[in-house]
Amino acid sequence: MISTRPLAALLALAVVLQSVPAAAQRVVAPVVAPRVVVVVPGLSLRAPLSSPAGLPSLSVLPTVSPSLPAVRAAVVAAPAAAVAVSAAVPAVALAKPAVAAKAQAAAPQTSADTLRAVTAQLAETKRSNSSGTAPLLNRFFDAGAVRGSVADAVTGRAAAWFGPGLQARSGVTDAPAAKAVPVPGERKLAMLGMLWSFLAISSMYIVMPVRSAFLLTQHGPDVLPWVFMASAAFTGAAAWVYGRFSDRPRAQLIGGTLAVLATGLVGWWAAAPLAMASAPTAFAFSMWTDAFTIMSATLFWTYAADRFKGESVKRWFGFFAAAGALGSIVGSGLTRYMVAALGAPAMLLIAAVVFAAIGLVFWAMERIPELAAASAKPAPPATEGGAGAWATAKTIAASPYLLALAVLVFLERLVPDFMQYLFNLQAQQVYTTKESMAAFMAGFGIIAGVLSLVAGAALTRWMLTRLGVGKTLLSAPLMSILGFAAMGVAPTLPVTVGANLAEGLPRYTVFKAAKEATYTTADKDVLYRVKAYIEMFVYRFARGIAGLLLLFLTGPAFLAWGPAAVAWAAVPFGLVWVWAAWRVGREYRKAEAAKERTE
Repeated sequence: MISTRPLAALLALAVVLQSVPAAAQRVVAPVVAPRVVVVVPGLSLRAPLSSPAGLPSLSVLPTVSPSLPAVRAAVVAAPAAAVAVSAAVPAVALAKPAVAAKAQAAAPQTSADTLRAVTAQLAETKRSNSSGTAPLLNRFFDAGAVRGSVADAVTGRAAAWFGPGLQARSGVTDAPAAKAVPVPGERKLAMLGMLWSFLAISSMYIVMPVRSAFLLTQHGPDVLPWVFMASAAFTGAAAWVYGRFSDRPRAQLIGGTLAVLATGLVGWWAAAPLAMASAPTAFAFSMWTDAFTIMSATLFWTYAADRFKGESVKRWFGFFAAAGALGSIVGSGLTRYMVAALGAPAMLLIAAVVFAAIGLVFWAMERIPELAAASAKPAPPATEGGAGAWATAKTIAASPYLLALAVLVFLERLVPDFMQYLFNLQAQQVYTTKESMAAFMAGFGIIAGVLSLVAGAALTRWMLTRLGVGKTLLSAPLMSILGFAAMGVAPTLPVTVGANLAEGLPRYTVFKAAKEATYTTADKDVLYRVKAYIEMFVYRFARGIAGLLLLFLTGPAFLAWGPAAVAWAAVPFGLVWVWAAWRVGREYRKAEAAKERTE
C-alpha cells in the first residue's frame, strides 16, 4: 500500500505553493514537478468539494483544463496518477524509478478499482491525521482546490514557458465539446408536429381568402372596425368556454376542440350560399373565422410547448414555423387556382377535410412517450372544474413574466390590425368581385408563404441560437415601424403590399417561434390555462381595441383621417411593441436562469 505520509506532505506543499507568487512558482515548479509528476495523456483527475459522507471524491474526466496553476495540479495528481498508470493509458513516469515501481505493483486492474483505491487512500489520510497536515488537507479539499488535470503539470504552465508546441507534442489536446442530440422519439414527434403545423395553416389559408371575399364584397372595408370589436367579444367567449375545460386530460381537451372546429367548417360549408347573399351571415362568418384561426394556431403551439423543452425548442420550433409557411403556400394556391372552377363555398369543404386530418396526426403524437426533457418535472394538479377568466387574469397579473407576455401579445394583434386595415382598404378599391378578391388574397398568401418558408428554414434556428429569444422578438416590431413609415409617405397598393410582406415575414416565422419558446418555461397546468387566455382572449381583445381606435381615426363622425395619417398614427404603437418585446426577452432570461438553478 502507498504510504499516506508522502501524500499528506505533497498536499501540504501544494497549499503552501498557492500563496507563492507566480514568478516564484516558475522557479520552484521545475524543481518539484519533474520529481513527482506522472503524465497520463487524455485523463483528468478532479477532486471537488467533499461528498455527503465527508470524504473527498475523485472522478476521471476526458477533458484537460490547463487554466489552473500547474504546480498545484502536479503535486495533488501525482500519487493518484501513479496508482492509475497500469489501468488507464500508457504513461510516461517522471518520478523516481523506485516510486514508480511501487505504484505499478500496487495498482488495481480496472479504472473503477483505481478510483476506489485513491478515494480510500485520501479518506484514510483524512481520518488518521487529527493534527499536523490534516488541517491543511481539510482546507485544501474544502476550498475545492483540486481541480486540475494530470497533464496540466507538464502542458499547462510549461506551454506558457516553452511555447504552445509542447502541448501538441505531448499528445494532450482539449476534447471537443459534446454536441446536443435529440432524445429518443424526439425526431418522430417533430416530424408529426411539422405535419400538424402544415395542415393547420393550409386549412386557415383556404378559409381566410373566402372570408375576406364574403365580407369585403358585402360590406366594404368600413365595416372592419366593427368586425374587430365583434370578433374580440366572440373569441373572448370561446376562450372562456375553452378555459372551463382546461382541466380535462390533454387528449380530451385538444382532441375535442379539434373535432368542434372541424364540425364548424362543415357547417359553414353548408351555410355558405346564405353567407354569400346575406350581409349579417357574412359578418357572423367573419367572426367565426377569426375564432377558428386563433384557436387552431393556439392548439398546435400549446401542444408543442408542452411536448418540447430546452434545446429541443431551438432545434424544432423554426421548422414548425417553416412547415406552417409551406402550408400557407399550399392553402393559398388551392384557393387561387380552384376557386374560379369550384366556387368559394366548395373551398370550405376542402378546408374541413384538410383540417380533419390533424386528428390523425394528434393521435399518432399522443402514442409517442413523453420526451425526457418535457417530462422531467411533473405538472401540478389541475384546478377542479377548470379555471375561470378572473382566476387566470390574477395568475397573469401576479407574474411579471406572464404580464409582460400578455402585453406583447396584445400589441402583436393591435399593431398588425392597422396594417391589415390599410391593406384591405387599398385592395377593395382595385378588386370588386368575390372571385377576384379571393384570387388576389390567395396570390398574396402564396408570395408571403414562399418568403416565410425560406425565412423559417434558413433564419429561425440561427436567430434563436445565435441572437437569442429576446433579440429575435424585436424583429416584427421593428419591421412594422418601417412599414408604417413607408405607407405614411406613399399609401398605395404596391407599397401597402410590400409593407405587409415586410412585417408579416418575421411575425409569422422568427418572431412566432421566439414568442412560442417563451411559453416553454411554464408548468403544464399554467400552460394550458394561461396560454389559451392570452392567445385567445387578450389577442382578440386587442383586436377590439384596434377596432375602436380605427373607428375613431377613420369614422366620418370622428377624425375621418386618410390612410397616410392612419399609418403615422400606428408608429407609436409599434414603438411600444418594441419595448414589450425587449421586456419579455429580459423576463425570459430570468425565468430560464431560475429554471436552471432549480434543476
